Amino acid sequence: MSTDPPFSDRPPIDDLESVFTDTPSTEERIYSLLVQNTGGVSAPDVAEQLSCSTDTARKYLNWFTELGVATKRDGRPVRYERNTEYFEWRYVSELANTHSLEDLRGNVLEIRDQLTTFRDRYDADTPASIDVVEAADRLDIDLEEAWDDLSTWASLKEELRLHDRARRRLSDRAEASAD
Repeated sequence: MSTDPPFSDRPPIDDLESVFTDTPSTEERIYSLLVQNTGGVSAPDVAEQLSCSTDTARKYLNWFTELGVATKRDGRPVRYERNTEYFEWRYVSELANTHSLEDLRGNVLEIRDQLTTFRDRYDADTPASIDVVEAADRLDIDLEEAWDDLSTWASLKEELRLHDRARRRLSDRAEASAD
C-alpha cells in the first residue's frame, strides 16, 4: 500500500513544466538574459550574473551575434544587444506560417478598426500626441484607463505593421507559387 497522500491532498505544483525540464544550460541562460535586457550586456556582466566564466559568456554572446540574435556594440567593455529586427522577422515569419492570408487580412482590418476607435475617442492621430491627464479629464475616465488606452493604441500600431508585413509575405508567397 502506498504511503503517498491521496492525489487531492497533495500540494499543487506551481510550475508543472519545471518537473519535466532540466536546469537551463549556460547557453539558454545567456540567451534569456540577452533578450530580456533592453540596454545591452557585456561579457563580464553576464559572467557575474550567471556565475560562468567571462570567456564562456563572450563565446556565446559572439555566437548569438553571428546568428543575428544580437548585435555587438564596440566600446569598453563591448556590449551586446538583442537584435530587434531578428525578433521582428521571426514574429512575422511565425504569423505568415501559422495564419491563412484571409486570417491575416481580417486581423489587419480588425486592428485598423481598433486604431480608428482610439483616434476618434482621443481626437488625435497618435498616442504620443496626447496629454494623458488632460485627456482623462476631458473624457471623464480614470488616469489609469487613459494610460492603458494609450499603451494599447501604441501596441496596436506595431501589431498592424507586423501583421501587414506577414500578410504581404504570404501574399507574395502565394503569387510566386501561382507562377
